[in-house]
Amino acid sequence: MSTTQKSFLSNIVFLIAINLIVKPFYVFVIERDVQNMVGTADYGIYFTLLNLTLLLNMLNDFGIRNFMSRYIAQHSHLLQKYFSDLFAIKLILTGLYIISVTAFAAVLGYWKSYAILISVLMMSRLTISWIDFFRSIIIGLERYRMDSWLSILPRLSLLIIGAVLLWIPDFRAQFTIEWFVYAEFTALVISLMTALFIALPHLKQTRFRFHYPRVLVFLRQSLPYALIAFLMMIYSRIDAVMLEQLLPNGKEEVGIYAAAYRLLDAAIMFSFLFANLLLPMFARLLKKREELLALVTMSSQLLMSISITAAVSIFLFRQEIMQLLYIESTVYWGHILGMLIWSFIAVSATHIFGTALLADGRLKRLNQLFVLGIVLNVVLNALFIPRYGAYAAATTTVITQSFILVGELTLVMRLLQLNLRRSFGKIVLFAVVFFGVSWYGAKWQAGAWYINFLGIILYGVFLAFAFRLIEWRSFKMLLSRQ
Repeated sequence: MSTTQKSFLSNIVFLIAINLIVKPFYVFVIERDVQNMVGTADYGIYFTLLNLTLLLNMLNDFGIRNFMSRYIAQHSHLLQKYFSDLFAIKLILTGLYIISVTAFAAVLGYWKSYAILISVLMMSRLTISWIDFFRSIIIGLERYRMDSWLSILPRLSLLIIGAVLLWIPDFRAQFTIEWFVYAEFTALVISLMTALFIALPHLKQTRFRFHYPRVLVFLRQSLPYALIAFLMMIYSRIDAVMLEQLLPNGKEEVGIYAAAYRLLDAAIMFSFLFANLLLPMFARLLKKREELLALVTMSSQLLMSISITAAVSIFLFRQEIMQLLYIESTVYWGHILGMLIWSFIAVSATHIFGTALLADGRLKRLNQLFVLGIVLNVVLNALFIPRYGAYAAATTTVITQSFILVGELTLVMRLLQLNLRRSFGKIVLFAVVFFGVSWYGAKWQAGAWYINFLGIILYGVFLAFAFRLIEWRSFKMLLSRQ
């Protein structure tokens, strides 16, 4: 096993461990409790406005984060020289983002009724962008363990603040969705201060000078990354806005969709961690095709075995999970979760293959693929949301993400010349065997449903090792390295 593979395994195990402790507790205790407290309709409008601020997030980041992670990983000695220009770009983008979101919200008719809520959500998105800006420096300098801690700090801070607001009776009695938005912004400011404190020692030699020609060069180089982020955000986030706009009971439908999306979002957090960690690693291995193939194979097999296990397990117990989590849950809620969770498999794979293409600079092909994904997503949502509501949005998400997966896999094999047929064949066979056995296993209700649920997850882990999607040898070498 190469040093890069060992580094990846070491840090991804650490990442998963700390995120398993913090993020699920936040999502399923704090965030879920917020929705139960404020009701489906109020949470639905919050989720709509959140997605509205995310749709224009490209203007907030403009691809700077991905560009810096890749560029610093390859040219870390140039950080001091170029930081001031990148910092100036971020300041300009911050102003542009505020103006654009305000105008967009006004055109759609949200600004008049929800100006304060939209403003705080905008500030939260801006704060996240600045956190990511400094994290890209940290991860580009290969301080992976420190970046791992920073990845959970916002949720850990919000968990503490949320616990105070939700569990102290005097606060709980007056709790509103606005309180939750304010709490999130406070937690993000704490995280930004921490990221700034960690990154500053690496920037102490920096002189803040604005070099206009160099800024234009950086903007041109980061534009394709910005376009990628923008297109991805549209096909993955526009569904909530379309639900609210196209249906007379849009707020309620968005609230139900958000309840199911919460589980998908919690799962996606882990695959997103893989992508963050892999981008600089892939960038360093571009000229070492054998090592690149080995890392792509290992990471995709590991992540897809996890995502398939999670998706099948949640699908089989979708009704029980939704009834456990939400006071207002009905059978309809379970159907939406059951459909939506299948997209986790495709999203997980695209986080691996898309990151490999991104590291190799195949931005034009990715953008062309994402444009097709947007057309497919918007057309299907426009046709079927008025008739089938949130279930149509969930189905469209699965179709769109699957389309993107097939496209990215084809590009990786053709452009990067990585032969993944054998690896992908093992994954497909694993999925068929696991789903078949689990389908019958879920019907043998020997005890409480959650016992069966846990049993199926453990069976998935066992089967992943049996199919050698996860190898004992890798973990033995990892443990011996600690």
